[in-house]
Amino acid sequence: MLKEYEYGINNGMGLYFIDANLLVALGNYYYKAKCKPFEITSEVVEFLLRARKYGIQNQFSLIELCYDYNTNTLNSSLMQKIMIAYDYLIMQMGESEIRSHKGALEPDIVNNERRTRSFSSIFECKLPDFLFENDYMGLKNAFYGIYLYMLKVYLLYSDKRIEPIEKIKSLFSYMVNDVDVILANEFFTASMLFIGENAEKDIVMKILKPRENPELQHILNATIDVFQVKIAEIFAQMFELNKKPCFVRFATLDKPLQDYIEHVAQYNTTISPNMISSLNSYNVKISGKYREEWTKFYNETVEPTMRKRFFEAHLKHQSFGVCDTEKIYREIINLENRVLKVVKN
Repeated sequence: MLKEYEYGINNGMGLYFIDANLLVALGNYYYKAKCKPFEITSEVVEFLLRARKYGIQNQFSLIELCYDYNTNTLNSSLMQKIMIAYDYLIMQMGESEIRSHKGALEPDIVNNERRTRSFSSIFECKLPDFLFENDYMGLKNAFYGIYLYMLKVYLLYSDKRIEPIEKIKSLFSYMVNDVDVILANEFFTASMLFIGENAEKDIVMKILKPRENPELQHILNATIDVFQVKIAEIFAQMFELNKKPCFVRFATLDKPLQDYIEHVAQYNTTISPNMISSLNSYNVKISGKYREEWTKFYNETVEPTMRKRFFEAHLKHQSFGVCDTEKIYREIINLENRVLKVVKN
């Protein structure tokens, strides 16, 4: 099922962001006149006719889909095929042509090459460089911040000696004292994973897919899933700050990602040139055996710290991460050496 999530102010003007799954579906509709599974075809067509009136931003999902881990480059032939389909569907074909489209007799849009290369660090991998080639909003450093905390969560997940509630305390201490950047979204996501009820754990497990000895691609995939939702929020706020308010909608076919988005009730997001910090209201249901200790820790430590930093950022015009870029990079390298599995080819 295709779902849309709206941010910003709906005044009749807007913009759509789509994930890689939906971009694949649009490409397959152009070339085969059907999607996989076939049941979503009519949904995708109706979405296309609705969204193209406003504009569909596909750069992030296009790069994600076309990046080749084996060569550390973009698959130009796949990118060209997708862009041809995108151009025809968005710019050239009329509504009646789209509804009666019979396909273009080309292979399906797929990128299922077996990955034979692994990286010891994100700084060896060019995917972030491709994703943020024109990074006038400082999104790349925000991406690295989220990736850093994903590494920390993977490390804590694999350490069976630490009690789950202590993992949460360790993560929060790491954010506050070691990195000095709190990302509430990642903190509460970890809370769902480590001390949430089973339904909470299941939602996060399907996004993070934590495992022992992960390769870089596993953690990057989780980071991208979480970050692409933030992009829609960031752009919505940017338009509002520039006195050009409009809605920004994120559309996805990914059921686990839909469950994750719907479980998080966003309250607000603070943006700085290099980092994002959020103060949010979350629907986290803590497992009974951790509830009392979590409530005490949250009331005495988490909530006061996050609120203080939130108001400092707004009222004193302070920002998170502006002076800590090098620290974040050092912490990434440190954790990668402890977390990542590198396959020798």
